[in-house]
Amino acid sequence: MPVFLKPFFKLYANCIPVNGSARSIICDLQRNNYEYVPSDLIALFDENHKIDLSHLSSLYDSEDLETIHEYITFLLEKEFGFYCDPDELDFFPLIQTTWDFPALITNAIIDSDEESEHDFRLIFEKLQTVQCRHFQFRFFHKISLDELKRVHDIFKDFSFLSADYILPYSDSHTDAEVLMWLGKQQSIRAIYYFGANEEYVVKPLTEGMTMCVKLKEVITDETHCGAVHPSYFSINYESFFEARLHNSCLNRKLSVDKRGYVKNCPSQKTKFGHIQSANLKEIVNQPAFKTLWGIKKDQIETCKDCEFRYICTDCRVYITDPESNYSKPSKCNYNPYLGEWTNAN
Repeated sequence: MPVFLKPFFKLYANCIPVNGSARSIICDLQRNNYEYVPSDLIALFDENHKIDLSHLSSLYDSEDLETIHEYITFLLEKEFGFYCDPDELDFFPLIQTTWDFPALITNAIIDSDEESEHDFRLIFEKLQTVQCRHFQFRFFHKISLDELKRVHDIFKDFSFLSADYILPYSDSHTDAEVLMWLGKQQSIRAIYYFGANEEYVVKPLTEGMTMCVKLKEVITDETHCGAVHPSYFSINYESFFEARLHNSCLNRKLSVDKRGYVKNCPSQKTKFGHIQSANLKEIVNQPAFKTLWGIKKDQIETCKDCEFRYICTDCRVYITDPESNYSKPSKCNYNPYLGEWTNAN
């Protein structure tokens, strides 16, 4: 008969169990990772993420108790939880699951191709009125490193937090030049080059999260959006709790497409005016602009049964049933009922 050291076992507040159909996971929001666990283990925890070990002997036979002991040992090794006494439980409340952000828009996508005529300073001025903080620039045409620097020099004139740049691979952008520039740019999180001959990641020698990523994947336009893959999972406090309450991709997002039209997502057909004349505050406050913001994974077919639903970026544009906003993403190759990926490299 296994011996449990104390009457209760409790998960740390930052380690949150998520049930799936075939299997479950525990997300460690502090270490930004997750571990697969049997759903039988998750079922042992109550709503306060604790197991009352003192009553298990009356509910399970010796073989089951041995299995539960192995589960507990695994959780201890992963530092997901701890033994505790009844009088200690109140000292370890659950983490607050609310989410908010002091801005009308948290992030923006700006798409550009050879025919785009963007006035970046104007775009930044307008996005500043809705307190946008994070940007993703997607260039579907080759641009010189000098051109990229000019865009970012304008970007730095504003009070934005960070930018990601996605653009075609070019031999003229040497690693040495790019890294030298990135080492001086605290506001750039990453530059992603697609269509490269090989895949690798390089980081400047200076401190920070900035990096340069080379990808073999070829991206020609916005239709390459919406892919669901483990490499795109986001495991942190902000994204996890936002995903539990809102859409994990479109909530508080604003986009400027290649022709300058304002949309929630560049792949959507619905336009809300042109950036040259648009009043972004008025657009963002329109109910039609927010239609998809509140659709969360717990409401979406198939996704609601998936253990990855709070760490996966959801797409409401490329879906299996265009007639339903609650349809599974069409570019997701995961089957939560079998716990298997198909065509996922």
